[in-house]
Amino acid sequence: MGQTQHQFTMTVETDNLCNQPLQIIQGDDKFHSLFQWNRELAQKIYELVAQVYNQHPLNFPISLDTSVWIK
Repeated sequence: MGQTQHQFTMTVETDNLCNQPLQIIQGDDKFHSLFQWNRELAQKIYELVAQVYNQHPLNFPISLDTSVWIK
């Protein structure tokens, strides 16, 4: 974020709810500590992880908000 690089471990599990697949994405403790006060930004990162997991194309750079860019 900003000029600081962070690394997180994200896991994706698939479960069924009413016979429909449901993806459960979970960040590690460091992720939760960093984003505990910015749930909107955390949600955008979860959505980005879901796109990668589901092999959807990404267009770089990606802006998650005005202070965070992924190149």
